[in-house]
Amino acid sequence: LAVCGAVGNALSIKTFISIGLADWSVVSLAWLSASDLLYLSAVVVSSFSYDVFVAEAWYGYRTWYPVEPFGVYTIFDNLGGGPYALTLLVTTYLSLTRCLGVAMPLYFKHALTRAKTVAVLACFTAVALTSCLPILVFMSLEAQFDKRVNATRPLIRIDEGWLHTKDYVWGLRDIFLPLAAQAILVACVSVMAKCLRDSTRFRQGSMRVRHSDPVPGNLKSPNVISYSRFDEVPHGTPPPSQRAVRLSGRELQAVRQMLVISSVFIVSNTPKIFMNVAELSFTTFTLIGQFQALFQTVNSLRELFQTINSSVNFLIYVTYNTKFRENLLSLNHRK
Repeated sequence: LAVCGAVGNALSIKTFISIGLADWSVVSLAWLSASDLLYLSAVVVSSFSYDVFVAEAWYGYRTWYPVEPFGVYTIFDNLGGGPYALTLLVTTYLSLTRCLGVAMPLYFKHALTRAKTVAVLACFTAVALTSCLPILVFMSLEAQFDKRVNATRPLIRIDEGWLHTKDYVWGLRDIFLPLAAQAILVACVSVMAKCLRDSTRFRQGSMRVRHSDPVPGNLKSPNVISYSRFDEVPHGTPPPSQRAVRLSGRELQAVRQMLVISSVFIVSNTPKIFMNVAELSFTTFTLIGQFQALFQTVNSLRELFQTINSSVNFLIYVTYNTKFRENLLSLNHRK
């Protein structure tokens, strides 16, 4: 799944570049694909290392590798949190801006530019990469004697300060950010869903009025309609002046696309929230604590949900983004 997702995100980046990075939304989606690609690359390495670790233990370490696979798994599993934090921030930014764009178009029509978006995303990237520094400082692979294989090889070394630093530094990334993003995304999904319902009712109401409008007897052409009646809407429908309701076809596609992306992220983010709250609540619920096996099981479930979230965006773009689909097909035809 991670390999397929990585390929999909690589294709997404290539397609967005072919579309052109002049629009802020295209830049944001390309940035999101890049962060997903980095995260899935870390998942591929950590998953492969964990499988090798299990194979070593299964065969009683009769066959072993020059580097301890569990150490590689531990480091890359934790490093993957940085790119995923960037995915969280970019997804929240996209959802919030799209939500405000359809809810208050007069205020946000010209507020977002490519330069502003790049500046915001660059800050997000700096924050995400900074959160990985404790791993580089307190985790390492050092040559040690491994009694399991009766030989010296690089083993994982975790300083005692890692647990304390993790509680303080990663509390922002793994507790506050997911909770804040979850609340923002739920609110944005509610607003965007309402805008879609209102837009659908407006279009259906307009079509009913259009079909029920009688053509005057002196107008024989079936193509002639009464524009004054066409602009009317049924009782209870928001007025046409509310542009948040009268979304164009392109805007509807963009809102639907962001609505699906946000909904998938909300579902995928839930296990991470529960896991990290448990980590802070129970000091023994850690990688090297008393409940190491339970921690690894829950962590695998979290990783699965996050992998799904980072892998499905390519399918969402193909389904809801006509311009993306056309450029993707044109890239294939060039080959």
